Amino acid sequence: MIDISQALEFFEERHDTSLLPYSIVTDSDNLGPHLIIVGATHGNETVGVRAIMDYITHLESNTIKLKKGKITWILGNPEAFREGKRFLHMNMNRAFNALLDDHTEHQRVREIRRYFNHVSSESNLDLLIDLHSVSIGDFKIAICLSDKPDNYSRLNSLTALQSRFTCTDAQLPGSFMQEAEDFGGFGMALECGNHTDPESSHTALWHINKALIEYDMIHQQDLLNVAPLPQPESIIRFECIEPIKPDYDFEWLIPLEDVHTGSKLRRGQTYASYRGGAHTAPEDCVLFVPDPKPHPEDIDAGFIANLSVTIPEFYPSESTKTVASKRKQNHTIHQPK
Repeated sequence: MIDISQALEFFEERHDTSLLPYSIVTDSDNLGPHLIIVGATHGNETVGVRAIMDYITHLESNTIKLKKGKITWILGNPEAFREGKRFLHMNMNRAFNALLDDHTEHQRVREIRRYFNHVSSESNLDLLIDLHSVSIGDFKIAICLSDKPDNYSRLNSLTALQSRFTCTDAQLPGSFMQEAEDFGGFGMALECGNHTDPESSHTALWHINKALIEYDMIHQQDLLNVAPLPQPESIIRFECIEPIKPDYDFEWLIPLEDVHTGSKLRRGQTYASYRGGAHTAPEDCVLFVPDPKPHPEDIDAGFIANLSVTIPEFYPSESTKTVASKRKQNHTIHQPK
């Protein structure tokens, strides 16, 4: 678990309020890529903050050192983090395209946007990693927007997680990922596992290491000592078809035990209803549902998606591919509970 007061103090001791409150910059003092690492976009998701504090502590002790470029570490929603809540007024990961008013998440969006403007005016914003965690189960998945043709291949180069989700900005509006892309960078999000599971922090740290190597910002021998994630024998890709709008009086019309990621829907099947309407599958597809009990004021209750399973290119021989293909046919999708 994380001590909220200590974490806030950690950022307050190091942040430059003239740039972006509750952010910390690690600068190699050599030209190079600029990475943005975000934790607690949702204030009750502490895994990203733990990983950030761990990495910064090692950098400050000179245990590891950047050879070029810089990293900005951001505590995404500090006021919601202070109260241990997902958000105070609005899901901040849907707030970046909203008509901004004066509530907490919108004020934070303004601060972050000013900082991104500052970054882009000085050099570049290359990569943003938005670190998340879940309260139920230990769901792990890598996410990116599919509006640009090379985004999915970039995601694959930066993750070893088996499950990957792609969608357009229109399907997932106002995300941190899209904000980064609006400033010329590549944005990805990671569900690292359960809030309380130490393995979730390990997943976050591994991905920070991977990004630093991919962007040639650190020597291999200087990486934080993190055990490698096992390479998956197959990759499960969910390609979003459309979001599921919860609205008021939302009700699943399929058995609750079938309301989970990977559950199959038939073309024409009405799978949920809400006040004044219903959700019907436009084609054979699957559910992608982080939480089977959505709040009516949420922007989405999950998504319906196409599912495909592929074999990674790193398999060296035909015999290995055959074995992997057999496993693919009987794969089990890791479900969020």
